[in-house]
Amino acid sequence: MTTQLGDWIKEQLPETRMHILRHQMRYFADARLEQRLFDWLTDFGFLEAKLEAVGITVLINDYDHALPLLSGDKHHTLKTIQDALRLSAHVLAEDRHQLAGQLLGRLLFPHEQKIRVLLQQAQQAQKAKA
Repeated sequence: MTTQLGDWIKEQLPETRMHILRHQMRYFADARLEQRLFDWLTDFGFLEAKLEAVGITVLINDYDHALPLLSGDKHHTLKTIQDALRLSAHVLAEDRHQLAGQLLGRLLFPHEQKIRVLLQQAQQAQKAKA
């Protein structure tokens, strides 16, 4: 079980998929598409695909493209996720399959709706792999 975005990314040809995963956040940031940045960076399917394709450092850096464009709750939500990823970087660099468990463990009691949805997606992905 993954998300619609995650499924869409997986359906792309390998070359197109890698281009999307490497460059799409920069394109969204350059075009100031704040909502798209927010939606993609809070989608477990995207996070999982990006981590698998290019690694944790590049994924963490994607948040740096979005954070200057956002304020208020959206900024706080993305910063919280980025911080959780940063704290998990050493684990995820060794085993990318630990993404769901790391997010679930580091984002225990979220107040933000988007983080709750992200964690539900992570739980579903974890159950599907079990």
